[in-house]
Amino acid sequence: MKIAQSRMEAAEGCIEGFENGLECAFRQLIKTRASLLNVFSHVHPKETVSGHLILIGNKYFYGPMKH
Repeated sequence: MKIAQSRMEAAEGCIEGFENGLECAFRQLIKTRASLLNVFSHVHPKETVSGHLILIGNKYFYGPMKH
């Protein structure tokens, strides 16, 4: 019984670590996407896609509208 419980606790720790890593990777993808949208809007201001504002940190970025 104790072996099963310790294995479950170890598995839970692994899952939590995996979830934290995925969350961090997802946040980085969002920041990268926002940065690319920001760069694109400065390089091609007439070609910006109509959308909505995304707040990241203290900066606003435009993102595409979801249908």
